[in-house]
Amino acid sequence: TVTFGENSQLESIGSYAFYDCSSLTSITIPSSVTSIGSYAFYGCSSLTSITIPSSVTSIGSRAFYGCSRLQNVYYNGTMEDWCKIEFGSSSSNPMYCAENFYMWNGSEYDLITEIEIPETVTSISDCQFSGFKNLTSITIPSSVTSIGSYAFYGCSSLTNITIPSSVISIEPSAFESCEKLYIFFTGIKTDTQLGDNWNPGNSPAFWSTTITKSNAEFYFDIKEGKAIISRYLGDAESVVIPDIVTIDGINYPIVGLASGTFATNKISHLVIGCNIVQIDFDIFDQLKYLQTLVIADNNENFKVVNDAIYDITGKTLYKVLSYASCEYVVTDGTELINSYAFANNSNIVSVTIPRSVNFIGSLAFLNMTSNQEFTVHSQNEKYTSVDGILMSKDQTELICYPSGKKMQSLDISTNVNYIHNLAFEGCRLAVLTLSLDNLGEIEFKDYLGNNGLIQNLILTSTTNISSGTFEDCMIVNVTIPSSVTSIGSYAFYNCSSLTSITIPSSVTSIGSSAFISCSSLQDVYYNGTMEDWCNIEFGGWGANPMYYYAQNFYMWNGSEYDLITEIEIPETVTSIGAYQFSGFENLTSITIPSSVTSIGSRAFEDCSRLTTVTFGENSQLESIGSYAFYNCSSLASITIPSSVTSIGWSAFYGCSSLSEVYYGGTSEQWEEMSIGSNNGNLTGATIYYYSAVQPTITGNYWHYVDGVPTKWN
Repeated sequence: TVTFGENSQLESIGSYAFYDCSSLTSITIPSSVTSIGSYAFYGCSSLTSITIPSSVTSIGSRAFYGCSRLQNVYYNGTMEDWCKIEFGSSSSNPMYCAENFYMWNGSEYDLITEIEIPETVTSISDCQFSGFKNLTSITIPSSVTSIGSYAFYGCSSLTNITIPSSVISIEPSAFESCEKLYIFFTGIKTDTQLGDNWNPGNSPAFWSTTITKSNAEFYFDIKEGKAIISRYLGDAESVVIPDIVTIDGINYPIVGLASGTFATNKISHLVIGCNIVQIDFDIFDQLKYLQTLVIADNNENFKVVNDAIYDITGKTLYKVLSYASCEYVVTDGTELINSYAFANNSNIVSVTIPRSVNFIGSLAFLNMTSNQEFTVHSQNEKYTSVDGILMSKDQTELICYPSGKKMQSLDISTNVNYIHNLAFEGCRLAVLTLSLDNLGEIEFKDYLGNNGLIQNLILTSTTNISSGTFEDCMIVNVTIPSSVTSIGSYAFYNCSSLTSITIPSSVTSIGSSAFISCSSLQDVYYNGTMEDWCNIEFGGWGANPMYYYAQNFYMWNGSEYDLITEIEIPETVTSIGAYQFSGFENLTSITIPSSVTSIGSRAFEDCSRLTTVTFGENSQLESIGSYAFYNCSSLASITIPSSVTSIGWSAFYGCSSLSEVYYGGTSEQWEEMSIGSNNGNLTGATIYYYSAVQPTITGNYWHYVDGVPTKWN
């Protein structure tokens, strides 16, 4: 909790002001503040809401990075005020992490899903609307002349945007990660100086000419004397695409239908004329109400066969229509099934592929949420189906797992060495067993997509998990085999559904950020000894799965898993590495033997229940690293051996209960010790100095009684 006075005169929140305040849940910034510094709220992983006043005009780089639980941003200004804020990077905008943006209307907060930028705004700055995930529409006025980098980054619900002719520049990545977006320009393309990589997600973009009133139902893109329809503006249920359009007295044959043509419609009957030679077939995904499609008999390129669009020869299937039979049988004689041919069809429950098919394009069956099985003719030479799953004939390639299939377990660890892109998109699989060694270096997100969910992932025949292998995947439980020796950086980054992971004793290194943003992680099961755990090298922030999220650490005792609350480090251990026990929230006591000579940085960070730290009487400990006991808020006392010569920066920062320090040396030795800054909880405690015999002088002294530090009276 942070509370500001009612009439606060605070003008700025500096860089790193609340850095890593992982228990902070909400904050209201006073109306006097004009700037928020870089990294100000970085790593505030429990922050769920923030209120920002209209007075703020700048927010520094990565100010809200790592605020993984941020849900709500409340803004007390107008849209004009918001457009005046200067953001240092995409994660400077709190919406980079948050879900909901609320704006004060004078009496209450409104959830903002539609935005109309006022005429007073002349530019949309870098990152201005970055991360506005609920934004569905935005109106840009003709006063705007430029759109900055990452201005609409991650606006995943935004479906279309019209850029006025006044805009003369668009900076890189302005529309990155806007998966549903269609972009319409009211001016000609050459009038706008588009920055490099302005549209890295390749959102469909269209440039319209001025059209006559008699053709006001359509936008056209005129090229080389021919017209391509880029957008339908009408609301009729029956639509005939004309063969020719007259614009400014000139006749243009209509030769194509571009992606996004039917972004909004209620069309049930569609007729396509004879001149059409080019169709972006994803337009049929938008025709949700279509019941009949007619293609002119004299069209020399396309025809309708079996509720699907084919080439004129009948050998290439381009697109299966939404009203096709739910048990769809591909017409015999079909040789090629086009990429995305069945994509987004939610009605079909089964697909039968004939012997004639010899090529299936990429993502041909993407997002068929009701499809439960594939059946392939036994004499097909290229493809087969196994338990309803589409595979190559030799069963070494998994092409598509039916999204609607209900299957308890799938083991592809022995034969499959290649999985096609998004093969598991939309699946719900209880158990998946696979071998990373067979598959090579992969990014499993390429197979699982945004909607696939694996309840239990079991890895076999795997020696290492490479960097980013399971990044952004929806996996609930993971079991890592005893053959694995290393887990790479970002290996499980942002696996937000992950609740438990089992790690073998064979693992000796885990890379940085391997488990960052695993916000549902509760349980870590370890199959080795405490000596084995102490031999793991953690590569940095977020490498230890206990860091930030996991609550419980279990260790195998030979017959079952024990919840670990007390730890005794074995004598064979000579150093406790960086991050070794960081985030062990249930840890209450630890015994460190005399063999240990160093404690690494952040070794016991955020062990919030740790009350007892015991060192061997003849401890050889020489150094305690930076942040070693950071935020060990229950630690009331600690014994520090006389062999210690240095204590790092912030080693005991946040140890708010620390009141007594039992030092194994003299006061002179204590004064000579190198103690880093931000250790006020340590230096402010009462220091007791060791004396084996009753002191004859006044002071704070202690000795051992049955191995327990005891004050001399």
